[in-house]
Amino acid sequence: MASEPEHDAGQGDDETDVLSDLTPEAAAHYPRNFRAMALYTSFMQMGWIFKTESTVIPMFVTYLTTNPMLISVVPVLSRLPQFLSQFLFLGVVERARQRKRVLIAATTLFTFAWGGIAAALWFGGGLSPGVMLALFLTLYAVGWTAMGVERVSNRVMQGSLIPTRRRGRVFGIGGSIGRFSALISGAVIADFMSRDTDFRLNFALLFGMAFAFFVVTVLCQLTFREPPQPPAVSGHMRLGQVARDGWRLLHEDVDFRRIFLIGCFQSFSVNLFAFYVPYARTWSTAPDHLQRLGFALGQGLTIQHVVVGVLSLGLGLLVDWKGNRVVLRGLCLLLANIPLLIILIGRYVPADARLTALLGVYAMIGCLPVMARVTGNYVLEIGPADTRTLYVGIFGSGQIVTLAFPLLLGVVVSGLTRMLGAKLAYEAVFLSCSALFYTSVFLASRLREPRHG
Repeated sequence: MASEPEHDAGQGDDETDVLSDLTPEAAAHYPRNFRAMALYTSFMQMGWIFKTESTVIPMFVTYLTTNPMLISVVPVLSRLPQFLSQFLFLGVVERARQRKRVLIAATTLFTFAWGGIAAALWFGGGLSPGVMLALFLTLYAVGWTAMGVERVSNRVMQGSLIPTRRRGRVFGIGGSIGRFSALISGAVIADFMSRDTDFRLNFALLFGMAFAFFVVTVLCQLTFREPPQPPAVSGHMRLGQVARDGWRLLHEDVDFRRIFLIGCFQSFSVNLFAFYVPYARTWSTAPDHLQRLGFALGQGLTIQHVVVGVLSLGLGLLVDWKGNRVVLRGLCLLLANIPLLIILIGRYVPADARLTALLGVYAMIGCLPVMARVTGNYVLEIGPADTRTLYVGIFGSGQIVTLAFPLLLGVVVSGLTRMLGAKLAYEAVFLSCSALFYTSVFLASRLREPRHG
């Protein structure tokens, strides 16, 4: 294949300075890798829309069970395998001469997990809801195990292939293209989730479309040009060593400690997704309320992903220009107010307008995927090149401390429901969470901006 031009046309006179934090080999392939990373991000987002954790997954699970304790298992299985795999496979990523191979293997396993879920729904019509739930949760956990490895290898590769002042554009371009596809896919999802036909067939088609996009994602990853990495200076990175080094990072690096805690609060907020849908089900006892809720969630999904696209593009450019700190402050403020908004809707908005108002909640949820990207960028920026894998891995796997949160929520909601009723139980939990999340606003205000000294 013909060699790539060293620089993209029209990138400005300072491009040599921008690429100065890359090795000469990585800088030579930067234009190709930038395009590959943006395309890979775009198709991953397109597939993700059809399995969105804030809408599609909770709606699917509530068809199988309405038990708060069982519902609380879903966010645990999207967190525990992901965090454990980031910790357990950190040495594998660090030792790999080409992280691209680890990335492709992890994404392939994730892709086949979702293909298995779609196939089980399509061909397993005779399975009971309990068996189907168990099968779904098993494959869901497998998918998230692979996704944990994907996220570590992805971020480490970004650190070595994409310069600091271009990383915002990667998630900006990739996120905006991928999420704007929700203008079409959101309408499809709203239609499928509001049908009164067999829900298994409907969700089999949705998850099947996610599988198809994830296949394309793997094909995009094959196009990376990654120079071989030097042997890892940290040896085999045994688990005990990783744990000791991670504790040392948290103790000695105050900015890493703050961004670690902000990441925990972001994870707490994601854990609430599973509870928004059952709370909205308490708003009406009308026979068609579930179908109308499904249609509203599909519309909310469209709005949510369009907001993600707009924020990704705008804030991605702002991150490259001004840095990560100013963006994180605003995103933390949005995070803290999401639970308050859904309480206000359930309590004060007229009953016939609540499902429409619910769209505002899912619009605000659009800040969270962008926040995850910005926190990841910040970790890459404060992590020295020789310990970058450790910074990335500890940041991702360390959020295992949040795993008890959804289970605690399930216990609290179940207990309060018996005393106060379901609606008040959810409102008490959401109000408490909002107060807790305001801590992240304080932490973001104390971060330094490393590129500005």
